[in-house]
Amino acid sequence: MVMDLCNWVMDLAEIYQKFLACNHVVIDSRHIAPGAMFFGLQGAHFNGSRFAHHALEKGARYAVVDDPSYADHPRCLWVENSLQTLQQLAQWHRRQCNAKVLAITGSNGKTTTKELIHQILGQRYTTLATEKNYNNHIGVPLTLLQLTRNHQYAVVEMGANHPGEIGALCRVAEPDFGIITNIGKAHLEGFGSFQGVVHTKKELYDHVCAANGVIFYNSDQQLLCDLLADKNCLKYDYGTAPDAWCQGSIVDQSPFLTIKANGMDLETCLMGDYNFENLMAGICVAKYLNIPRDALREAIENYVPDNNRSQLLHKATNEIILDAYNANPTSMQAALENFSRLERPCKVAILGDMFELGQYSQQEHHHIVRTVEQLALDQTFLIGEAFYQHASSGIKAFRQTQELIHWLKDHPLTGCTILIKGSRGMALERLIDYL
Repeated sequence: MVMDLCNWVMDLAEIYQKFLACNHVVIDSRHIAPGAMFFGLQGAHFNGSRFAHHALEKGARYAVVDDPSYADHPRCLWVENSLQTLQQLAQWHRRQCNAKVLAITGSNGKTTTKELIHQILGQRYTTLATEKNYNNHIGVPLTLLQLTRNHQYAVVEMGANHPGEIGALCRVAEPDFGIITNIGKAHLEGFGSFQGVVHTKKELYDHVCAANGVIFYNSDQQLLCDLLADKNCLKYDYGTAPDAWCQGSIVDQSPFLTIKANGMDLETCLMGDYNFENLMAGICVAKYLNIPRDALREAIENYVPDNNRSQLLHKATNEIILDAYNANPTSMQAALENFSRLERPCKVAILGDMFELGQYSQQEHHHIVRTVEQLALDQTFLIGEAFYQHASSGIKAFRQTQELIHWLKDHPLTGCTILIKGSRGMALERLIDYL
């Protein structure tokens, strides 16, 4: 949790002045460049403070530590808790900058939505956005500390896998705008139940509305509408209904999405009808902020997904849809249903285990297997201990990714369109060289 600033005003004010003399913030001493401020964070199996002297030797200007045994250097700044100080410093800095903060959370699609909005806003405004997947209690502060006086907007992704985490991130980032992409069955092990997911995601609405901010929401999702029913802040919806403030529809997907939104036909490099809502979120924000239509078109049509997210890869023998950045029951179901609707002569699904489901793991993996059995796919491969337990006689199952690699060497696939979907820890991208 983030401590009240009033408890630390004098110390934090001094640290902030030293931060302004630095050019960036680093938490890994291996990545130090001259002029950095190093934060020695405590981990489950390491004490970051013990790397402070090494960071200073490599060119860090200051090192923040919470272990007094490593505070014996004139450029070591001793604090009670390095992580809390990092969060408080980020909050302080965010308040000194002029940028408006748009926070995005959700069970699926938040990174794609973040990247789309970053590209859209960048057409007109100086915009900062979360890098990679820095969306947690460490990543969000690090993002905010990259703000400069020139930035007009910051697009901040917020992830969570335990109750209360979105609220804690909101207290650091103090968002002016908020988007929940959707709420699904993700990180059930940490949240305890689907209701735990709902309650935590809703914290973004609570904070933005309490600050008289603006919410953008998908009115096709009844759950999001219900969560906003008693909120009095400004709300702008996007969706397929004729009366949506930002209205759109899917025109085609063969395989890339073409959509119509606010009277514009937009061709994209995104696959899957589940990406429609991500596109509409960006278009809704663009409409609110008066992004010119030509600039909006350029941003959307030039956006190409990467990092194993809905990427279309053309190999010598197969067409691959690589969606192996992460997976949960909701995103797996959506990917499979969309894949089944593609018109291809040979369709193969390779599915890896979904992690962090806790007590719900067996039933959710079982449900996905039953879904696969009902779809018109030519072949399905399951990988992982959880899926292996539920494989039926018509589906090939392997306990590890390497086992399927060995099988593919002797039984190569040719002329197929192949969906690869699974949790990050399964490392399913290793299969590409064998397809």
